[in-house]
Amino acid sequence: MTSPDVLAALRLMEGGQLREAALKLKHLRQGQPNDAEVLQAEAMVAMRRGDFGTAENACAAWEQCMPNLPLPKARLGAAQLHQGRFDDARTTLDQALVDHPNDPHLTRARAELAEREGQPEDAWQQLEPLREHEDPGIRAEAARVALSAGHAEIAQAGAEALLRETAVPTMVHRRAAFVRARALEVQEQLDLAWNAYVAANRIGARPFNPDAYDEYVNQIMAAFPSVPDGDREPLAKDVVLIVGSPRTGSTLLERILDAHSEAQGLGEISLGGELLQHLPSDGQKPWFSRARNLSAAVQHKLRDLYLSPVRELAPNVTKRVDKNLTNLARIGLLGQLLPGATALVCQREPIPCGLSCFVQDLSTAGFPWSSQPDHIRRALQAQTRLCQHWLETTPLRTIDVQYEVFVGEGEAAQRKLIDQLGLDWDPACASFFLPRGRGTTTSSYAQVQQPMHASANQAGEKWGERLKLFG
Repeated sequence: MTSPDVLAALRLMEGGQLREAALKLKHLRQGQPNDAEVLQAEAMVAMRRGDFGTAENACAAWEQCMPNLPLPKARLGAAQLHQGRFDDARTTLDQALVDHPNDPHLTRARAELAEREGQPEDAWQQLEPLREHEDPGIRAEAARVALSAGHAEIAQAGAEALLRETAVPTMVHRRAAFVRARALEVQEQLDLAWNAYVAANRIGARPFNPDAYDEYVNQIMAAFPSVPDGDREPLAKDVVLIVGSPRTGSTLLERILDAHSEAQGLGEISLGGELLQHLPSDGQKPWFSRARNLSAAVQHKLRDLYLSPVRELAPNVTKRVDKNLTNLARIGLLGQLLPGATALVCQREPIPCGLSCFVQDLSTAGFPWSSQPDHIRRALQAQTRLCQHWLETTPLRTIDVQYEVFVGEGEAAQRKLIDQLGLDWDPACASFFLPRGRGTTTSSYAQVQQPMHASANQAGEKWGERLKLFG
C-alpha cells in the first residue's frame, strides 16, 4: 500500500503543483534514501516536470533497490532518452530486454527510442502486439505509433476504442483523442478532424484567463524596462538560450546547433525556472518584483546555480544551448545573471503558429492557453509583445529569428546564425536531420528528422475559414 506521504505528493502532481510535489519527495528521500516507493514517485514527478536528470538519478537508485524488476530499467531508459542520450538509452533498454523480453514497459520505451531515431515502422512492429494490452496508456501509445508509421485507420480504431472506455485516466483519453483527430486529418476527413481536435482539446483542459495573462506579461515588462547599466564581464559567453512561443522553430534551431562540433543542446532543462525558488523572499510579492536589482552576492549565487550544472552537462564545448521556451518570461532575470549569453528569440506568423499549437497536445506540456483558438490568439499576441520588449531593451544579447525567413533562406540562414554565435561553419549543421546518437524529444521530432523546408505554413491552408480564428 502506498504511504500517505507519497500519495500526498502524487495528488500534488495530478493537481499541477509539480514543484511542490518535487520538494515533498526530495524531503522524503532525504529521510528514506532507499525507499523504492519514494524513488518511483520522485522519478514520476521529475519526468512530468521535464527534469530528466533528477528522473535518471531517481530511477538508477530505484533500480539498485529492485534489480530484478523491469519497470525501473524502463523508466531509466526513458529518462536517458528524454535527455537526448539515445546511445545510453539503447544500451539500458536492450540489456534489460535480454532478461525481460516480453515486458510491456521495456518494449514501449524501446519503441519510443526507435521512433525518435526516425524508425516509426520499426517502433510500430514492436508495439503492434500490445494493441490490446490491459494498460490503456500502452494501448494509447500503440495507436499513436501506428499513426506515426502511416497506419491511420489502425490508429483511429485503437483511439476510438479507448475513448469508448469510461475507466480510463483523463490524460490517456486526451492522448487518444488527439490521435483520432490526427488520423482523421491524414485521411482528409477535415470536418470530422476539426471537430475531433476541438473535442480533444476540451478533455482535461487546464483553466486559462487571457486577461490575467496579459497583465502578467505587462508586469514583467514593467519590472525590466531598460538595459542593465554599464559594461559587464561576459561571464556566460558559452550560453545560448532559445526562447519564444511553441511551434516557432525552436527545436530546429537546437538541432542545428547541436550538430556543430563546438556546441551541445541540453534538451528541455528547467534550470531557468528553478532559479525562482532561490530569489530573495519578500512577503507575497511575485517573482519578477523580487528579481529586480539583485545584490552582487545574490547574483553570484544564482549564476553559479545555473552555470555549474549547465557546464557539467556539456563539459567540452564552446556553446551550451538551453532550449526552454518558458525562459522567455525570465530574460530580464537571466540578463542580470548571465552577461555575455545570447538569446535566440523565435517568432512566427500568428495564424500558422496558432493552428500548429491547436492541433498539438500542448496543454499538458505547460501551455494551458493552447486548448481554445481565442486563448491561443491572445497568448501568442502577449508573447509577441514580450519578444519585442526583450529585442528592444536587450537585457542580454538577442538575435531575432523569424521562422518563415529562417526556413526560406535555407543554408544561408544557418551559416549566418553560426557566424553570429562566433563559431566557424561546420558542414554537419546543414545535415542536422541525420541521427547522431542524440535526438529530439519534443513534439517537433518528426519534422527535424527531415531537411529544412518552407512548406509548413502552406499545410494549414486546407482548413479554410477556420484559420481566421487564430488571426
